[in-house]
Amino acid sequence: MRVLTIKQPWARLIVIGEKLVENRGWATSYRGPLVIHAGKSWDQAGAFYLREHMGVHVPSKADHVFGALVGMVEQVGCVSKHPSPFAFGPNIHVYEDPREFPKSIPAKGSLGFWHVPDELVRRALRGEWV
Repeated sequence: MRVLTIKQPWARLIVIGEKLVENRGWATSYRGPLVIHAGKSWDQAGAFYLREHMGVHVPSKADHVFGALVGMVEQVGCVSKHPSPFAFGPNIHVYEDPREFPKSIPAKGSLGFWHVPDELVRRALRGEWV
């Protein structure tokens, strides 16, 4: 299954359904299930912007998971304009049906789309990962 690495706190916002778009410099024709991997980086400026300018509650950095598969979405589009307040472009990946995994799965990230076995994702959705 395809995976995309995203910095925190953005990855958390996606899997809990608060942010259903992701801004990227590259377009994609991919549509379908997409696992969200929380990278090892924290976007301090992004967290400040979310709190101060958008009124979004952002838990502290210590309350976030890093370096792990944290959930999944359905990627349903890639557009240049979108009404979401999180959409800045130039390529806006559009998501639906966010699902947070009951337990995160430690994993090393990568640039662009990368892959994990489908069975691993099925187990994660059932909370079977230890």
